[in-house]
Amino acid sequence: MNMRTEKDFLGEMEIPTDAPWGIHTARAMENFPIPGASVPVLLLKALAQVKTACALANKELGYLDAAKADAIVDEASCFVMHQEDCRAGITKQDASSTLSALQGGAGTSTNMFMNEVLAHSASTRCGKSV
Repeated sequence: MNMRTEKDFLGEMEIPTDAPWGIHTARAMENFPIPGASVPVLLLKALAQVKTACALANKELGYLDAAKADAIVDEASCFVMHQEDCRAGITKQDASSTLSALQGGAGTSTNMFMNEVLAHSASTRCGKSV
């Protein structure tokens, strides 16, 4: 299996190259390996809609350039609509089974998961790496 190395303030971690998430999600999967309590798909869908609204607001205010904002909006919309051409490479059902709903941090792991999936897929759309 091909791996990539990601780094955060806790150190480095090996993550499968084809994983659409990053180090924060990998740490959550390691720290909260509780089977059978998946994050509800509707919560992930709602979170993707929030990310869309934030990208649009930040674009309008000039805090996020149009290309990045549009890529985030496109990928979040793909995720919500479950379109096959999404670059995220993850279905809503796969996403809900990636993380346990039982986690510390008041949902931080779920929020970071969505950030990482959208960042990876939007970057791919723009021809860049995260």
